[in-house]
Amino acid sequence: MDVLRQILKPGSARSIANRGGYCNACAKMLSTSEGIRTMCTLPGYRHLNKEECRKSAERGCTLCDIILRQGWEARRGQPAGSPQVVQARRAKEAQPLYFIARRFNSRWKPPSFVPDLEEAWDGKLSQGYGDMECLDGGVISCLYFTVEDPASTYFPARTICDNFLHDQVMEEAAKFISDCIGGRHENCVYLGKPRLPTRVLDIDPSLGPMLRLQPTTSDSRENYVALSYSWGGPQPLTTIQANISKLMAGIDISALPQTLQDAVHVTRRLGVRYLWIDALCIIQDSEQDKLAEIGRMGAIYRNATVTLAASYSRTASDGFLKACTDHKLSSSCIIPVSLPGSPRLGEVTLAVEKDEWRSIFPEPLRTRGWAFQEAILSQRLLIFSKYDLRCHCRFEHGRSLNLGNLAQYNEPTLYNLGTRHFERLDSNLKMYGDNWMQPWFLSDMWEAMLRDFTLRALTVPDDRPHAMQGIANELLQSRHLSNNMDKTYVAGTWMACLPDHLLWCRFPHPVLSPDEFGSSTRLPPNLTRSNRAPTWSWCSLDCPIWLKLFRSEQPYEGFLVIKTPSPTGGNEPSALALEIECHMLCRSRDEFTSDRSEAKRVRISMDLDVEELPPNVACVYYMMLAQNVKSDQSRVDSLKFLFYVSGIVTYETPEGYFRRLGHFKWNVSKPASEEFAFGQKRSAKLV
Repeated sequence: MDVLRQILKPGSARSIANRGGYCNACAKMLSTSEGIRTMCTLPGYRHLNKEECRKSAERGCTLCDIILRQGWEARRGQPAGSPQVVQARRAKEAQPLYFIARRFNSRWKPPSFVPDLEEAWDGKLSQGYGDMECLDGGVISCLYFTVEDPASTYFPARTICDNFLHDQVMEEAAKFISDCIGGRHENCVYLGKPRLPTRVLDIDPSLGPMLRLQPTTSDSRENYVALSYSWGGPQPLTTIQANISKLMAGIDISALPQTLQDAVHVTRRLGVRYLWIDALCIIQDSEQDKLAEIGRMGAIYRNATVTLAASYSRTASDGFLKACTDHKLSSSCIIPVSLPGSPRLGEVTLAVEKDEWRSIFPEPLRTRGWAFQEAILSQRLLIFSKYDLRCHCRFEHGRSLNLGNLAQYNEPTLYNLGTRHFERLDSNLKMYGDNWMQPWFLSDMWEAMLRDFTLRALTVPDDRPHAMQGIANELLQSRHLSNNMDKTYVAGTWMACLPDHLLWCRFPHPVLSPDEFGSSTRLPPNLTRSNRAPTWSWCSLDCPIWLKLFRSEQPYEGFLVIKTPSPTGGNEPSALALEIECHMLCRSRDEFTSDRSEAKRVRISMDLDVEELPPNVACVYYMMLAQNVKSDQSRVDSLKFLFYVSGIVTYETPEGYFRRLGHFKWNVSKPASEEFAFGQKRSAKLV
């Protein structure tokens, strides 16, 4: 029966539900305020047992039919079990079901059902089931159609739309951003309209189907949106010196690749006039402009009012507004609801939660190197994925839009959860004051970031140091770093974090790929070392990296670093030298070969899979940079032991400089109080 038509008739929601064929148990559950409140308390709303549910379904109750088929009858495929198991199962089937409200977003709070419904509710649910019966049918989602319906205030889920540009999706996204910058998100800070980047796209609706590239002045302040996306190859349209005047005069939006067009449409729907897109706001054939704008990219994404992330698009021509999932609801019904404090009746759609298969492979943008700093630095993100639109901000006031009855997974956003130190910098600043960050915190944070970033691919490998420069620049210009630390950052390395940041090695994991056809468990060989950085920097390799220093491993006190002039007199990054003083152990070529094959006393991790040691070099040097000293927990006296020492493997060039070959770990396992001799202490220049 058409419930929509019936709602126009006088009468309570319960009487309308009864006339619509729903049984008393189902009608009272959602069509009365009492029933809804009961679901928000434990043990929940008392429904029917299996036999009562079956009889009600036979009489025409749609909701009982769904519960019967998706819950009770879903057990038919289970093995019969022992007589005791069968008897226990039948006893449970004779017990009534209890329906309990469940919330996906623990920060969402119904306005008048249960005033104190907080995060503790989730814990109460998990502890409160007790011996109550749980059906295999799982969760029944409560969805509503339009924001005009009074039920929308109490039921946050929506039915799925084919396109993310749909009114109900965009209105919720705009509200999320408005709440964040309007001070309605706890701890989120909005410092007012930001300074505009050097150039932005003016997409004012008054321009109609056109947009124009607009240079800005140093005092230009206005909200703007930034786009994070995968180029996926050469672009059909970029700003170059030959066409910049034409772009400033205005071009048709339809001339842009689809992803860029979609960004324009979303930005307009959010009510923002300016949009920043790298392909159009950076002069791509000007090295001077590119270097200048790359240096500002950290600030561009950090200051953006919101960043649009085209997470599922592989190329700029793919677009990101189409929802790639079946939006049809199966096993669903519509029921009227009576809401407290509202004279009008609302309605919700009840649908069985759909546990749609999710790929184990990351979405395309998650695999791209440049997207890492764009996501890390952005204060607010709208992540357009294959299934939903994820709203994300610094302090986890996130929510997923357009899920409908799809099960929500706690998936990572656009970066590994281990890198979320960066999200909490502002709260730490508020808690501890200016210059609170010590080298150990910076080292741990940078280690997590490097592991995530180096797993990603870059179209231009030489962009590797540049793609992390924006994060470093933001830290250098912030009030976080301690005044007592060296704030020099060069070649992807913080001088304050040495020797930690010299103790890196290759991470045994293939580069991330968005699908099974591009992924492999087989590691590709690492055959070359780039001249874009000195050998002691992780930027000199094109493979995943991780730092080998753990919290229990104390830096070697004999380490001294001095920034020195280039040994060649040039300005190239690879010529940067570090002057160090440490213990160095000389090993002949034969001893080195034996060390590499033995893997008992010493473990060697080489940077390359090909022989990098020149044939005319007779020996290598192990530079000891750290010692692992900690208490032996197996002993009563907790005697401190030196378990191993670690450092880098190097060789000396004819000019007297040392070049890195790899990382070593030398097992010691002796009391720390006993003298341990490791080569001789000497100075060296590492290039």
